[in-house]
Amino acid sequence: MNIKKSFPAIVGSSYSQFNIDNSTFNNLILTNGLFGDQSNYTINNSHFDKIQNNSKSLLYLLNNDFTITNSIIENISCVGDSGDSAFILYETYDMKTSLIIDHTDIKNCISNGPFIKIFGMSNNFILENSNVSNVVAYGSIIENMSEKSSVKMSNMNFNKNINNNKFDCGTIHFKNNVDFYLYDSFFTHNQCKSYGGAM
Repeated sequence: MNIKKSFPAIVGSSYSQFNIDNSTFNNLILTNGLFGDQSNYTINNSHFDKIQNNSKSLLYLLNNDFTITNSIIENISCVGDSGDSAFILYETYDMKTSLIIDHTDIKNCISNGPFIKIFGMSNNFILENSNVSNVVAYGSIIENMSEKSSVKMSNMNFNKNINNNKFDCGTIHFKNNVDFYLYDSFFTHNQCKSYGGAM
């Protein structure tokens, strides 16, 4: 399916709560992302496969909670402007919201910027019981530029990921005030064109 409209492909509603279960999103070519940015989303037991996105992000989430669990994300191509295209673009203001990825496999994806980009005032980021492998990004695979962020990574496998941007350090990059917790995780065979390896 090739969708060239200027609004999200699936949902454009604001200030809503969406629960998405047992769903498959595949073989899509998008120009403006999948969902609207101003709602809370909970995605469970779902599959994202063979999706190409030409905008800033496939999932742009603005000052709301987002949770994805028991899901598979694979063969995603974020091919927007160089250095400025992501799978998840998570922006927060003064409310402390949470981005949670749990029991999820992310594999064989490319991005023309950081694959997951987090920024804004204050947030929680949790990545646990998950695998991130064979992701190639023009930037860090995970970039958190928030002014204040609480980050928890546990029971995670992070391997064979590549940062192809020689001006950005690490495949995981944190900046500013970060409260960071890492437990029982494995980082193997990650590459960065600049300084740093996994972090």
